[in-house]
Amino acid sequence: MEKLDQYRQIIQSVLMPYTQIPYSHGDLICKPIFDQQRDSYLLMTLGWDRKTRVHGCLVHLDLIDGKV
Repeated sequence: MEKLDQYRQIIQSVLMPYTQIPYSHGDLICKPIFDQQRDSYLLMTLGWDRKTRVHGCLVHLDLIDGKV
């Protein structure tokens, strides 16, 4: 179980700095979505680029059977 906890911490520590990087255009943010119970980790890009709505998955990681 310790190995899974280490993986969870590593994934979060690697992904979180990306949420602090500002986008060069548009009114966009990078939102972290972490579900530790189901071992699913996402970075979503959300916001507006001029008149276009932006909503997309930037990174998606799952822990399945103890593997990333």
